[in-house]
Amino acid sequence: MKIEKASFSNKKRLFTIVTDEGKTFTLPYARLSEASKGGVQIVNAYVDIELGCEAITYSTNTGAEDSVHLDTFLDFNSDPEFVSNVFLYNLTLRALEALEGAGLSIREIARRLGTSPSQVYRLIDTTNYSKSIDNMVRLLAVLGSPLEAERHVVVRRKSDGDLIRLRQRLPYLTEDDFDSTPKSSTFRPLGSRKQAA
Repeated sequence: MKIEKASFSNKKRLFTIVTDEGKTFTLPYARLSEASKGGVQIVNAYVDIELGCEAITYSTNTGAEDSVHLDTFLDFNSDPEFVSNVFLYNLTLRALEALEGAGLSIREIARRLGTSPSQVYRLIDTTNYSKSIDNMVRLLAVLGSPLEAERHVVVRRKSDGDLIRLRQRLPYLTEDDFDSTPKSSTFRPLGSRKQAA
């Protein structure tokens, strides 16, 4: 994905980008170090060709300049594809860690998974995002490192994310300052029930 257009609004204090897939994403100034400072105004923002059109570069009225990668926009807007890719990447890193201590050959791992060695190499390739989460979970189980209770998947309500962002913007607030914090829904794999009990 590449960025095709970039704009900004000092009134709304946010950046807006449009990607080559026609998707539009916004990002508040408050998420950025240079642009978040009080009284700072953006004077220019453009798609940075030198960064492969995967980032925008902006300058402020104070003379500061900085760049913002596309991933920052995708993360802030919880783009489904981006979130899925990050999850796959983290599972792959865990698999690579487990592979070092498993004492199993690629051929043996492939035999236990009922697949080919080349497929195993695809599963442990951090740049491959076409693999399924199901296959990664199966690989981790074969490597003796299944998803456990402390590695559970947390599904948050939208308001949870809003509270998290609010806490990041106002770090001096304490838990007592938040009257009602919604509970998170937590998925725990079947194998973790004994530990949870």
